[in-house]
Amino acid sequence: MKDVNKVILVGRLGEDPSHKTTANGGSLTRFSVATSYPKRSDSLGEAQVETTWHSVVTWGKRADACRDFLRKGSSVYVEGTLKKSKFEGRDGIERVSVEIVADDISFLGKKAS
Repeated sequence: MKDVNKVILVGRLGEDPSHKTTANGGSLTRFSVATSYPKRSDSLGEAQVETTWHSVVTWGKRADACRDFLRKGSSVYVEGTLKKSKFEGRDGIERVSVEIVADDISFLGKKAS
């Protein structure tokens, strides 16, 4: 059996992307994507919207394109893999970070201004 680590998201950016140039001159862009779906409340029977936030990172030319075209509220299609990292916070407590390393990104809609 072949293992699969694949994530596909269609959502909106929660804030403008964060872009950095690495020490070796490469590009790195990070952004958060919100995906929402309707959920029924058991107690009230009313429809509610549940939103999940996803951290996305991308590299190279893809990172440059995200920096240039994406803004808060932009619709985006993201395809990539999950990456889990452990790190120690400033308070000395070990934490876990999960992010999506994007392999494919499509900008949905017009270029944000």
